[in-house]
Amino acid sequence: MAQMPKDSTIQEVDALVLALKRRNIYSRLNELQAQLQDAKRKNDAQGIIAITQEIIGLKRILG
Repeated sequence: MAQMPKDSTIQEVDALVLALKRRNIYSRLNELQAQLQDAKRKNDAQGIIAITQEIIGLKRILG
């Protein structure tokens, strides 16, 4: 934000914030995919369910 021009509009700031949130969600989804593969390898049914639910929730946020 410190690098943004002082004449940035609210819409530009909002767009930047949204882009950062989306990037964080995609990063978390990547982490969860790795965790899901690990849970599947371990036959951890509860872990699979919990991770899958979180993945679904994040994908809903993305639309």
